[in-house]
Amino acid sequence: MGSEIFIEPVSSLYRLLEEISGQIAFIRRELPSLEMSKQIRPAISGMCEDFDSTLYDVRKEVRTLEDKLGMQPGEEPFDPDVNPDPRATLSLIRSWLRTELESLNRIVTKLQTREERGSATGAVFILVAESGAGILRAFGSIENILAFIESKLTRSEGA
Repeated sequence: MGSEIFIEPVSSLYRLLEEISGQIAFIRRELPSLEMSKQIRPAISGMCEDFDSTLYDVRKEVRTLEDKLGMQPGEEPFDPDVNPDPRATLSLIRSWLRTELESLNRIVTKLQTREERGSATGAVFILVAESGAGILRAFGSIENILAFIESKLTRSEGA
């Protein structure tokens, strides 16, 4: 099986990561204008910073995945010291993104508590929850793409 089968899925991965990045940027842009408790603002800001950092690392892993899938023939590997099995990279991408989704979920859950509802405007909850829903949709699509790539790897080994 040629690596051309992975061109569209990998391109979609980059696009979906940009969608997530856009949602995080939107939260950051709107956050300063909203009223909320002194405890929740740094929690939301920290979650955004961590998510941005993870997205940077995930993009690097997608580039490494391209190498492992043979998508850059004739080029030096992006990171020659990594495990050559693409499944290791797929697992890492999933794991890192899930960790950030769990952090986002903790923030949304905190915003639903009575104490936070009293000290934050409904706009804060709407901002984080709706952006979170967009991030979750993108993650679902990423999961589907990773599963597709994994299935193609499994089939090529069985052939």
